[in-house]
Amino acid sequence: MGHIQGMESLKKKGDWWADTFDVHSVEVSDPTVADNWFSVRFEMDTTHKPSHQRSKTSEIAVYQVSDGKIVREQCFYDQQ
Repeated sequence: MGHIQGMESLKKKGDWWADTFDVHSVEVSDPTVADNWFSVRFEMDTTHKPSHQRSKTSEIAVYQVSDGKIVREQCFYDQQ
């Protein structure tokens, strides 16, 4: 989805995800925290609805926090 900003854009991203993927399972790690940053590992088993292609994805999401709010998200992943 590229760069998004604001709650409305975040909601649209969530709607896009729900419309695009069937989720079979998700595992989420405990967060790793360093100052104003934290990261979480996701293990996901999904099916891409348009292509019906099922895949497993391992993703690291890194978040920056400012004034108690997440202000930046970066995701790194490879599909298996």
